[in-house]
Amino acid sequence: MRLPLSLVFATLVGCRITDGQNKDDTGRIVDTGWCSNIGTYWTEATYTVGAAEYAAALGEDDTLSAAACEQLCRDNHWDAFLIQQIDVCRDDGPDADGDQLIYCHWEEEELCEGRAHAAVARTRRGTGPDPVAAWLARAARAEAGSARAFSVMAVELARFGAPSDLRARCAEAARDEVAHARRMGALCASRGGVVEPLVDHALPDRSLFDFALENAVEGCVFETWAALAAWHQARHAADPELRQAMAVIAGDETRHAELARDLDRWLRNRLEPADHARLDAAVADAFARLEARLQRPLPEPARLTLGLPSPDDAVRLLAGLRAALL
Repeated sequence: MRLPLSLVFATLVGCRITDGQNKDDTGRIVDTGWCSNIGTYWTEATYTVGAAEYAAALGEDDTLSAAACEQLCRDNHWDAFLIQQIDVCRDDGPDADGDQLIYCHWEEEELCEGRAHAAVARTRRGTGPDPVAAWLARAARAEAGSARAFSVMAVELARFGAPSDLRARCAEAARDEVAHARRMGALCASRGGVVEPLVDHALPDRSLFDFALENAVEGCVFETWAALAAWHQARHAADPELRQAMAVIAGDETRHAELARDLDRWLRNRLEPADHARLDAAVADAFARLEARLQRPLPEPARLTLGLPSPDDAVRLLAGLRAALL
């Protein structure tokens, strides 16, 4: 017997889970999630390094070595685990206040929230004055991407001859995500963040298996984790406005995760047994990659503000989720 996700989440998080029907139209909403096929991109920044931190990085000859310069870049990045390689690190001298300006250009792993889809460009980064604002900026952009994803899924399902109720639920999920994106955008703006515009790709013409593979990974693993994480945030976010917002979004995301499971069941009934094994392997791999990514936390003050689980708690929650679903 398949357990409802609301019961699974309530057991893991230890809170009362609603069905998402009582929506607060004024609450600002944010979603978390994780991407498959994570890529990288090149970016740059100039960090203002305090005099004491800079002096500590200097060598015995009072010069900044290449290695020490790169370490300053990593130390001042909000999540150094995302940095893949640094190709330029430059000491640009002191600013008017006597602090040191360190220019960095690096390759960074994409951090993606929301449900990914072949028709939506991956989330690159969020821009904000602090890690919380940057996180919210990424989340707002990801909500818009999720809206696009569900809209395209409804079109694809029609081509595959899927039942009308599954197509209608995708359309409803798209409307949910549009509302989330608008509200998250407002919350992001209130903290000084800037939301990156959504970039669409052409509607893909792909096979039933390719659609099923994306749903298994993005829906049955990453989006389901996103719903569970949202319930954790609804209970633990230090920011009361965020707690209220996450309580609303979590109900919607729980329904979206249930949709992914129902899609998975319908799709598997139309695929060959060998395809089932490939889907199972992809799901196992997605859980493994997600576990590794969850051990790269935000800076502690930002994590507490947002209510995200600690690495230890995240791994525990994921293990419980995997045991309940597999």
